[in-house]
Amino acid sequence: MTDAYWLMIGILGAVVIFGLTAYIIKYPVRGIYLYIASSAILLSPSLPLVGQKLALPEIIILPTIFSIFINRVKYRLTAGQVKSILASLYFLLAIMISLFVSLLRFSGDYLQYSVIETLNYIYGVILFIVVIVLIQNKTQWENCIKAFIVGAGIISFVGVLAFFGHAPSWAYDEATGRLSSTLRLSNQVPSYLGSVLLYIIFLTASRRHYLINKPYGALLLVAIFMTMLGSGSRTALGIVVIGVMLSLYYVLKGKGRQVLDRKLLLILPMFTVIGFLVWLVPQVILQEGGYVFGETEAFLRPFLLISGWQQNYLLPTDISRLNQMELALESIAEYPMFGVGPAIFQPFYKVNEIHNTFLGVAANNGLLAFSLFVFWLGTVFKIGMEYAGKQRTNWSGVMSWVTMGSLLIILMYSIVIFGLRQRHFWVLAGLVVALPALHGRLQRTR
Repeated sequence: MTDAYWLMIGILGAVVIFGLTAYIIKYPVRGIYLYIASSAILLSPSLPLVGQKLALPEIIILPTIFSIFINRVKYRLTAGQVKSILASLYFLLAIMISLFVSLLRFSGDYLQYSVIETLNYIYGVILFIVVIVLIQNKTQWENCIKAFIVGAGIISFVGVLAFFGHAPSWAYDEATGRLSSTLRLSNQVPSYLGSVLLYIIFLTASRRHYLINKPYGALLLVAIFMTMLGSGSRTALGIVVIGVMLSLYYVLKGKGRQVLDRKLLLILPMFTVIGFLVWLVPQVILQEGGYVFGETEAFLRPFLLISGWQQNYLLPTDISRLNQMELALESIAEYPMFGVGPAIFQPFYKVNEIHNTFLGVAANNGLLAFSLFVFWLGTVFKIGMEYAGKQRTNWSGVMSWVTMGSLLIILMYSIVIFGLRQRHFWVLAGLVVALPALHGRLQRTR
């Protein structure tokens, strides 16, 4: 690249940062809305040192954090929120202890890996805390959901174009040709859209317009299904199934009768899936042979791979991930308390990253960090269960349950990927802990 190119990038970046800072500085909570929506756009130029790690969300979160201190934002927290924040900091402390121990054990041989990974953890915990601190009332909480809907709309619009082959080349994963839309990788698609899926289903099934116009919600739901399956991810297919099952569970439990059209809630996701299957099944039947890397249509990939399991066919990546998990358990036995160190498992054992969040935390950072991670999750779910069980007849109760379900979907997704680098995982956890704001309970704090 020429010097003139980088000069133009620098000037444009400075203008964008200045404009965003000016917009956010007066009302810092705007930064959270923009951050959530912009997390749907992770395409970015490859920059010196950081490569493609610096995307639009990072440009937004920095002035957001800065504006909190400049404005001396006043906030109220419940005792449960304080406990959850402290639990996240204890978890972070355990990560730093693991980092320190690894530096002594390996004499700094893997310093670059471990420091970068520790910064990722710090980033996530800060994001979690910022969401809790800035979301102080019902309107602000609901605006976060609107931002998620906007992000889902951006991904799904480009995703549908890509599904039918009419999107630019950057909408496809360069290595596999699978749909990645406005995200960098195809496996990021189910992660973001899985966070929004339940919201769209329930909001579209409301008895009145709430946060989104119902017809638009139905169209967006179809677009989300197409985009997720177009990513060619088996996990995406699993998330769709889980989302439909959670919706059916809610209907069968008889909750939300006053605010939900329960028949629509029952019919909407099922008919969307059935309609897609009616179109898909002939495609699968007409497909000759099994899955072929780089040749099989992306939307057929999960179905062909799942059917291949019946013949004991596994991808090389499936086999390697099973081997990684076995090696991770051996590593935990050898380095139980503090692990091998943040992100050191991969270069130390010369294998790919562990595709399981819980095993990844334990193997890299030790059982101390793993225990504190589970404890922190416990504090998050305790608040979620408390508020999801209250006021079941109004929208606050319904949205509390949906937010818990969305976080549960992402945690289930984290079983097959290391999910703590997913921005919206920390945002959703923050929104669960911020549920007292949705229910108007912050005024009772001391």
